[in-house]
Parts: sequence; structure tokens; C-alpha cells
Amino acid sequence: MPMHELAGIGVLITRPAHQARGLAERIEALGGTAVAWPTLDIVPPQDPAAAERTLARLAEFDVLVFVSANAVSHGLALLSGPLPAGIQVAVVGDGTARAVAEQTGRPPALRPATRFDSEGLLALPELQDLHGRQVLIVRGEGGRALLGETLRARGATVEYAEVYGRAVPAAAPAAALQALAEGRVQVVTATSSEGLRNLVAMAGVHTPALLALPLVVGAERQRRTAAELGFHGPIIVAENADDASIAAAVVRCVTPGGREGMSEDNDTPQSAATETMAPDALVGVPDKPTDGNRRSGRLLGATALVLALAAGAAAAWLWNELERTRAEAGAAQAALAGQIDTLQSATARQAAELDSVLRDTQEALTQRQALKAAVDDLRMRLARDRSDWQLAEVDYLLTIANRRLRFERDIPAAIAALEEADGRLRALQDPAMVPVREAIAGELESLRAVPGVDRSGLALKVTALMHGVAGLPLSAELDLRPAGEAEANPATGVADWRELFTAMWQDIKGLVTVRRRDEPVQPLLPPEQRFYLQQNLVLKLETARLALLQGEATVYRTALDEAERWTREYFNTGTASGEAFLQSLARLQQEQIAPDLPDIGGSLRTLRRTVRELTPPRVEGEA
Repeated sequence: MPMHELAGIGVLITRPAHQARGLAERIEALGGTAVAWPTLDIVPPQDPAAAERTLARLAEFDVLVFVSANAVSHGLALLSGPLPAGIQVAVVGDGTARAVAEQTGRPPALRPATRFDSEGLLALPELQDLHGRQVLIVRGEGGRALLGETLRARGATVEYAEVYGRAVPAAAPAAALQALAEGRVQVVTATSSEGLRNLVAMAGVHTPALLALPLVVGAERQRRTAAELGFHGPIIVAENADDASIAAAVVRCVTPGGREGMSEDNDTPQSAATETMAPDALVGVPDKPTDGNRRSGRLLGATALVLALAAGAAAAWLWNELERTRAEAGAAQAALAGQIDTLQSATARQAAELDSVLRDTQEALTQRQALKAAVDDLRMRLARDRSDWQLAEVDYLLTIANRRLRFERDIPAAIAALEEADGRLRALQDPAMVPVREAIAGELESLRAVPGVDRSGLALKVTALMHGVAGLPLSAELDLRPAGEAEANPATGVADWRELFTAMWQDIKGLVTVRRRDEPVQPLLPPEQRFYLQQNLVLKLETARLALLQGEATVYRTALDEAERWTREYFNTGTASGEAFLQSLARLQQEQIAPDLPDIGGSLRTLRRTVRELTPPRVEGEA
């Protein structure tokens, strides 16, 4: 192509943004101006896992069909290895064929020769009889059903791998809308029927101007779609949908006489013709005219002259009227052209103002959405913080319940803490906390089943025994006074020397006392130690009372056993008071002051595990 054939021509390119660069470079190399207006966004499919599973079975298929270059790039990206060697690769056009060759290193086996679409591919002789063959069509979501249905009708088993999706862009580019409004777009290009529909939908107030522009499409089906949408300018179908064919069609569109399949009507003025009637030839005129004949000839000549002059005057009048009409028509046409220019300027100005309003509205909408997102995020943060605070309170209450039960054996306090924690979880109304509440309910039932201990009553009984120690009689051996503390015999007066020997004998007998015992001899207890023996027994009972209040079962039982042994060893248990004392000790020894306590740590462990699972991973650098 000669360079600069598109000088001063603006070409609207509607390909997706990642595919428009090649065509834009060709347009600009020819001197034109490429105006980008992507009418399709290529997005990931809704279910990429389904496409991956289908492509993982690629070795089971006989024919692999790519319907577009996007299908090639996105489909091959989901493959874990190269294409199987025995599979036939089919494409619908040259652009798709180049993409296959560039990305796989092997050219496709099947491709149309003339018509580059599904119909052209279906016309190949290799695809006429497909009985017993399996075909995989790699396409975008919601593609045409013609190819698959036709192949099934020819006996093939057809499956689809939808590897990408198509979405309508959020808004039309402001630069493209402005170029269209200012008349800087002379040709529109489109290679997708869906893209054409999106283009008309996004044009808004610029739709009338858009529909009047020349249009270059890549296939006959797109030409029919354009006609249905109301494009009434010239529509040219390129030889192919690739960049080179589209650029060549654009050049043909703007070149005079280069529009194929189109005719132009030229208006040519018509000239009025005037017919002149020749007078009839005179028959029977004599060779020599007479006077009457001369007068008749003169009269006839005068009449003809008058008629000629009248015809000339009429022709002049008609010519003047025609010139006046032409002048008036020219003036009216000029005025109409001025009005059209004024209307176009006003329309362009209103369109620019509308675009400005639309941009402002879009910016306001964007700001509103951003503000809403910020408010929602703040609300979620506040709700999460409140929930975290309540869960922290529940954790503290469960910890208190475990400590009071384990270290102080305070069952009522543990029950109260568990009930309060369950109330907090009930108010939270979080389904994830149901396992924690179930664990708390079980622990409450276990605690309520523990038998109660009347510590106050038992402590009062121990105190009563402590007060009764003072009334316990000592054993007989300990109650004897030592010889040194016996009262001295009153002095016996010796009247004479004969009574002296008798007094001496009595004193000698008092020095020795003989007693018979069947038990080991106990040491004699001095009177001042009687008080200490009673106080030691009181201290043992006091130790038992303190152990009772603190729930120390081992210390409690040991202290009571020691008190019983001391009572039997140092006090007279044969008396009524001694026997009652021992019976009271025995009853206290039988009391179970520290029943087995259940484990209530399950709810706390469940809570902390649930909180860890619900807490999202902390992003590095997050405050």
C-alpha cells in the first residue's frame, strides 16, 4: 500500500485493548489516526477449574478447534504440557492460525481457504464425516452454537472448554466520544458482532452520527448484524479479520471508486428541447404568383414573425423565471446549510456539555462507591472489633471459671462464670460459637452433679471439738503426780527416843512405792505440761478446720488421724466424754470434703481454636 493513503482519516478501532495495538500501528503507518474504543473486555471464565479439567483430557480428543486468538492464548495457558502429537488442530481464520503457530510451534492442520468464520471451517471436506470422532472446541463463554451443533449432526462427540469471558466495558473512553462528537472519526472498524452491539449501546447521544459512518467488518455475519443495528453508511467486508485485511479494507473504503459492491448515483441536469414545426408545403401554387397570392404570403409571413417574436418573449420569460428559481433555491440551500452547521455546532456543544455532565456524574458515582466501600469497611471493622471484645470477655470468664474450680474448688463461682460466658455468646448470635456453647452446657451439667460440701457446718463441728478438749480427762498414768510433787508428811513429833525408830521406819517406807502394771510404763507428766498437751490437740483440730475450709482433703484427714491418735494415747477414752469425743472425730473423718471435680477446660480450648480459625491471616505491614 502507498504510504499516507489515510492522511487526515480517523479510524475507530473497537478491538479489545490488548488486541488493538497491531491494527492501530498499521493505521498510523498509513498516515491515519487510530481512535481506540474497546467494546469488549476479555475476563477470566466463571469456572476456570472446569476448563482445566476438560483440557487435562486433551489426549482423548481427535480434533481441537480454536475459534479465536483469545481462545488460543487463554486455552494454552491452562495446559500443563504441549499439545498431543496425534490431535488435529483446526482454526477459523489467519489470525488464529498465526497465534497457534507462534505459541505451539506447529501450524494448524485445518483452516478455511476463503470464508474465515465457522461456516468457512465447516465447509472443509475433512469435517464432513466425523462419526466416532471426538472434538473439543476451545472458545469464550456464550459462543455461537452453530459449529458444535453442526459437528454433532455429522456424527462427532463435541465438548467445550470455555477459557475466557467477555464483558461490556464500564464506560466509553472520553477521548473516543469527543473525537466522534467533533467529526474526527471517518471510518469505524469491527471484528465482532457482540462488539458492534456494545458499541451502539455505549454511544448514547452519538449513536446517529456513528450509524452514518462507513463501517469495515471482518465477516459477512458482522455485516448482517450492522445492518440490523441501523448502520446506513457504506459497509465493507474485509477479506479476513486480521489486521492487514482490516487496514486494506479501510484504505479501499476511503479511496474514490474503491468501494466494492457499491454504486454511486450522480444527478445530471436535464436541458429542455424546443420543437419547431415546419409549415406545410403549399400544393398547387402557380408558377407565377398573383396579387392575391402576394398578399396572402405577406400576411402569412407577418403572422409567422409575430409568432416567433411571441415565442422568443415567452422563452426569455421562462429563462428569467428559471434563473430566479435557481437563485432562490441556492439561497435556500445556503441558508439550510447554515442552519445545519448551526445545529451541528449546537449539537456538538450540547454533546460536549453532556459528556462533561456524564464525566462529573461518573466521578461522583465513583466517589460515592469509594465512600460506600470505606463506610462498609469501617462498619465491618467496628463489628469485628466489638465481636473480638466480646469474645475476649468470654475467654476471660472461662479462664476465671477454670482457676476458681482448680485452685479454690469453688464450684458456685465456676458455675456463675460459665453461665455469664454462655450469656455473652448467646447475645453475640454467631453460629460459629455453637460448639463452644455446647461445651459450656456440658460443663455446667457436670458441675451441678458434683455433691455439695457443708464446709461451714463441718467447720463448726471441728470448732466444737476444739472447745471440748479442755474437758477431756487425761489417762490414769499421766494423771498421777510425780513423787517429788507429793505433799510432805506432816512432821511427827518424837516424844521420846523409843518413838524415834518408829518415825524413821515410816519415812523409809514412804520413800519407795511398788505398783503392778501389765502395760509399758509411761513417763509421768508434770502438771505444767498438761496445758501444752491440750493445746497441741487443739492445734491439730485447728489444722483440720483450716484444711476443711481450703478443701485440702489430705491435710484434713491427716490432722484428724493425729488428733485421734493423741486422744487415745494421752486422754482417758473410757469416760463418756472421751468416747463422745472419739465418735465425733470418726464422723468428721468420714466426711468427703473434696469430691472429684470435672474438667471444664474443654469450652476454653474450643473457643480459642474457633477464634484462631475465624481470624484472617494478618497482612504484612498492616497496622
